[in-house]
Amino acid sequence: MRRRSGEIVFYRKRSGDSKKMDRMARTRDCGHNSWQNGHGADKAIKGIMKLEGTRSRPRSIKHCGKCKNGGRYNVKW
Repeated sequence: MRRRSGEIVFYRKRSGDSKKMDRMARTRDCGHNSWQNGHGADKAIKGIMKLEGTRSRPRSIKHCGKCKNGGRYNVKW
């Protein structure tokens, strides 16, 4: 699916088996309002970039502070 500039897409972590990147999947908004800066989420960013088939990094990434079991990410392209 092609992303537009400024589009916000939600992802969740499927697994973190790899030492290089997390395996990610697209999902819907979790409904929480506790988004935290995800600047240290390098493995998640690499997994998202692989899932989307792109070499360009997203503009911003935020992690939900309330979601457990891998969490969810709010990514602005």
